[in-house]
Amino acid sequence: KRQGRNSSKQTDGMASLRQAARAANSATLEEAKRYMLDFYRMVCREVPYVVKQYSLQELVTVQQLRSNIGEMFRKNAHVTDPKV
Repeated sequence: KRQGRNSSKQTDGMASLRQAARAANSATLEEAKRYMLDFYRMVCREVPYVVKQYSLQELVTVQQLRSNIGEMFRKNAHVTDPKV
């Protein structure tokens, strides 16, 4: 059930994330890096909605969650195979 004016934006954003996560198949390393940067930004934009949706305000701030997501992306920065 959708509520509020941001709910359709939230639903569209989550659908975009799912679609982007499935469609990762880059021909070159540069293309893969550009794709991952765009994906990272898309994920970070959805963080406030996730925190609100799952009532995480008492456990973690949006800034902390974004920082943790950034750390996860940086752990894999050494990967050089665009197919991975």
